[in-house]
Amino acid sequence: MSEAEFIERFHQNRKYLADGPPAVKPESFTVMPWMAFARMSPEELGAIYAYLRTVAPVNQSVETHPEK
Repeated sequence: MSEAEFIERFHQNRKYLADGPPAVKPESFTVMPWMAFARMSPEELGAIYAYLRTVAPVNQSVETHPEK
């Protein structure tokens, strides 16, 4: 993911700030704080992106929760 894509991914959630967050289904849940970070400036998000690029990736499987 490029820096521009990273920033855009967070800023896509700005439209939900006024209307409230969308419904989150188990299959679409992520631990990313999309709404909280949506208010950040491109410079702030760029700094987070730059930091994350310095951290070694971790291969970790994530358990999913099927719908009932």
